This record gives sequence, structure tokens and C-alpha cells, in this order.
Amino acid sequence: MTQIDRWYQILNQLQMMPEKAKKELQTELGISRQTLDTSIEQLNDLLKDVAKVDEQESRLRLIVSDYEHFEDVLLGSLKKESDFNAPSKRISYILKRLIDADESLLIDDLADEMMVSRGTINKDLKVAKEIANRYDIAIIGRPNKGLRAEGSEFNKRLLYINQVYDYFEVDNVSETLVAVVTSLSKLYHLPRHTQILLLKTLSTMIGRLSAKQFLDQINLPLAIVGQANPLLEDILYCLESDLEMTLSQAERDFLSLSLNLQYHQGLQGEGLSEERLQTIYQKIMSQIHQEVIVTFNEEELFKELEEHLKFMINRLIFRNQISDIFQGELRDKYPFAYRLSEISAKVLEAQLGVKVDETEISYLALYFEMFLKGAEVEEAIKPKIAVVCNTGRGTANMIQQQLRKVLGDHVEIDQYAEETFNLQTVKDYFAVFTTFPLRFQQEEVPVIHLTHLFNENWLMEEWQKVQRHHQKQMDKTKALLMRLGPQDSYEAYLQQMIDSLENLQFVDVDFRYRIFEREARQTSLFGQNIAFPHTINKGSPDIVLGLGLLEEPLWIEGESLEFIFLLAIPEVLGDGMEEDLLDVYDVIFKFSNDTQMKDTLRNIPDQDRLIEWLKEGKVLQ
Repeated sequence: MTQIDRWYQILNQLQMMPEKAKKELQTELGISRQTLDTSIEQLNDLLKDVAKVDEQESRLRLIVSDYEHFEDVLLGSLKKESDFNAPSKRISYILKRLIDADESLLIDDLADEMMVSRGTINKDLKVAKEIANRYDIAIIGRPNKGLRAEGSEFNKRLLYINQVYDYFEVDNVSETLVAVVTSLSKLYHLPRHTQILLLKTLSTMIGRLSAKQFLDQINLPLAIVGQANPLLEDILYCLESDLEMTLSQAERDFLSLSLNLQYHQGLQGEGLSEERLQTIYQKIMSQIHQEVIVTFNEEELFKELEEHLKFMINRLIFRNQISDIFQGELRDKYPFAYRLSEISAKVLEAQLGVKVDETEISYLALYFEMFLKGAEVEEAIKPKIAVVCNTGRGTANMIQQQLRKVLGDHVEIDQYAEETFNLQTVKDYFAVFTTFPLRFQQEEVPVIHLTHLFNENWLMEEWQKVQRHHQKQMDKTKALLMRLGPQDSYEAYLQQMIDSLENLQFVDVDFRYRIFEREARQTSLFGQNIAFPHTINKGSPDIVLGLGLLEEPLWIEGESLEFIFLLAIPEVLGDGMEEDLLDVYDVIFKFSNDTQMKDTLRNIPDQDRLIEWLKEGKVLQ
């Protein structure tokens, strides 16, 4: 890790939380206490009058006194302070020279310019090639001719903006244009990081256009479209005046991208047309349905994701990285939503030809989780209670007040006189409270005969019985533990597990066929010691989860398989079962990343303990 990298690692860690133990930070950075002390001392010298890393009782905290300049620091301004002793500065210089060069460059010339050895340049060049490859730029070396950077003008500009610009002083943007950007940024309330990125983009464009390197077209798999943007038009007018040229549509689109990486109030966001975005969205949905069985209101989900996807795609195209405020927590906190996001990321990578990093996956997972939980909340209608009274309106009102006092506002109460209550509507209620015995048999709906109305403890006990009754009614997940003796193949293990489910009459006769049909389309080998075969089951109204524990790991293409989660999903999900199914998914996807859970399951003694374990994960009530 270079000195610059250490500085930014320290700042990024400390800005995420009020304070941090010094020992913890030292461990995370993998450095000695002395190196950490030296780095903090250097940082405090560089950040004088802007911020300070303060230490009290071996705990560190960041004190910021100038937030605007501190944001500049976070956006890369410290990199300019480094010299060619820092590998990151040398690598950036190599990339800069290759992008700017009209002719091939010699390694010896680069070594002389930075006053380092040829061997050092060769080491740095290896890293520079890896970075350039991420932007589809190839650094080609030819004997006796030297090095060249080959790739599109669009990608060269992105490489320059993201990997070069911060390390060098560039002063090619006119004072007039800087003033226009500053003024318009205030007018449109642009955040500081957007303003800085806009200036970096303008500077890079000016440098390339001045060198006669024009962007004739943005050769992307997806076209960026948008409406006229007054902010952009004002900046373009000033830029064209400075350059004394009219910019092509491709140049205008390039500048537009830098302004459309996140939502800005007051600006008309530009991105994919809704038609193109829908096409990608449908590919995402198709891939999700190939890998997991889940039901969405896809139209409503698109409305929730549309704006986020539009800006996310722009960021991916522009190779713009957003800060990770989640610190990797979402993978563990919302495992199923994270898995849906990972599937979506694979589709986006295939469509855009770029890598989707974990931060973007986390942000997208948050949208999936909010939608899933929002749907649960929407479905979680207040329980309806019927109060049936044969002693007059006054008594009925008193009963209602007492129930409100004990049960709160989390229930909806309908009030009936004996003669107006329709026994056919009983099934519509969570419970019926009555002052007289009702003459009907209805096992699904508890009936409470009010004998101790003013005994609040009695009322609460009766209500808890009602809740337990419904929990029991809605426990629609069956679990089965299967210890699997050695088999030659994964398919043989599946056959063995399905045989067990068929013998118990938990699945229909065609369940086996559907499992292997899905397996032919998309393998259920999940990696991380897990397989997750699942499909529709017409043989039971319940969710059926079979857990296969392999007595000996099965090795498939270099990876071991120890756990098989075989999930049979009812053709029709009853009340509350969608939430149960999401709980099953959450436990399985969390399990895939949790070594402690795997150790627990390896040693699970019997079926009863498996059921307890699933209850702890809220799969069973």
C-alpha cells in the first residue's frame, strides 16, 4: 500500500464513524503502529486548517473545520502532493504520457523523466496495463518502437479523468468558464463532488480537443438521451466560445454524462430512454426468474428502480465510483435482496461490458429490500376484529374502548348488534369478541366470549391465544433433514433427496422432472459449499425445504459441495406465504456467506434441532 493510499484509507475509515479504536484501524490497514502514527502525523501536516485526526485514549476521531476543502481532499486533492517516489504517481504519469502521446514512448525515456530505474518502470507498467484494461485500453509494446495506448477516445478520456487528473496540476480551464461553473453550481445546488467532476471533465475535454482528438461518437451499447438542460447549455456556450468551435453531439453527450450520475433537484436527469431501460429491466427480471422463484409486481418494481437504474447505468458507463456508506453490511443484513442485486449486476455487466462493483450492488440491493419490505407492509393490513353485542350500543362502545386500551391502534374494530351480524362474514375477521355464545362452528376464526371485560390481564391472555392460533395456522413451511451417504454425482444426490420427498408424499410425481429441467437451463450449484435446487411443487400447499447434509464433500470443478437446500414451492402461495418464502431465501443466502452457520449445520444432531435452527432464522414460527 502506497503512502497516498494509506492516507485515504485512514480518512475514509474515520469519516464513516464518529470514532474508531486505533488498534482496530491498524489491523484493518495491515500496518505497524509506528507506520500508522507516521501517516497520521503526515496527514495532520497536510490537512492543517482543514481537518485533524485527533487521538484520545487510543481512540481516533476526525475533526473537520473546513468542510468544502475537506470534500476536495476526499475527492483526490492530496494526490497532487505526492512525488515520483510514490508508485501511484508514477503509474498515473505513465498513463498520462501514453494518452497524450502522438508517437510511441520508450521505457528509457519514461525512466529518465521520473528519474527511476528501468526495472521500476517495468513493475509500474504491469500495474498500468491492468488499470488501462479496465477501461478497454490496451498498452501495447513493440520491439524497437516503444509503447502505445490503443483504444477509443471515449475510454481514453475516462481513464484520464478517473486515474490521471487528480495527480497533476492542470490549468487549462479559463477563469470565465470556472466562474460560470461555480455560479451555476450554486444556482442549481450542485454538490461539491459533482462540481469538481464537471471541472475535471471540462479540463479533459479541452486538453483533448486542443490536441485535435475529437469524439466523433460515443460508441456504447446503450444510447444516452435527454431533454434540453439549461445548465448544460450555458456551460457549452462558454466552452464553445473559449475553444472557438462548435461541439459535436457526441462531445455534448460526454459532458452531459458527468452531470447525470445522480439525482439533482432542479435538473432534468438524462439517461436511457424508458423503452431502452425497460428492455434492460426485462432482461434483469428474466435472469432473476431463471435463478430464483419469486413473485414481483414487476410494473411497480420498475417504477421504484427506474430512476436509480438510469443514474447507475450512467455511473457504470462513466466508470464513476460512489462512496460506500454501507461498508459491506448489506450482504449480511439483506441476503436475499443482495442476491437479487448480484443477479441484476451480471445482466448489466453483459449489457455494458463493464464491471459492477460491490458498492453499486449494495445500493441496488437497498432498493430491492425496500420494495420487498414495502410489499410486506402493504400486505400487513391491520387485523379486523368483530365485536358482537346483545346488550345495547352503550355496552358495545364500552367494549370497544376497553379493547382499544388493551390492544392499541393496531387492530380494526367493527361493531355489530346480535341481529345484524352475518355469520357468513365470520371468515373475514381475525377474531370475534362477543357478549353471548355464538352458535356456529368456525375453526379458522377464534371466538372470545367476553366474561372478564375489565380484567386487562385476562383480555391480553385471550389476545395472545388468538395470535398463537393464527401463527399455527400460517406455519406453512415443512422442513426435513436428510443425511446423504456418498454418491458419484450431484444428480445422484438430487435423485436421493427427491425420492425421500416423494415417499413422504410432500411433492408431486413431476417435481423431479421440473427440478432437472431447471438444472439443464441454470445450474443450482451456488458455490461456497452450497447447492440450491428449487422449483414449483403441485403436491403440497406448504413450502417444503429439504436440507441434505453430505457425509463426504463432493468436489465439482475444484469446489466442494456439502449442503443441498432442496426447496419445493407451492403452485399457489396462500396468505402470509410470500413472506415465509422470502424468509427461506434470506436464511439460505445469508448461510452462503456465514462460516459459523455452516459449522452449526454440519453438527446439527437431528430433525428437531434443524427446526429450532430454522425458527431462529424466522423461517418457521
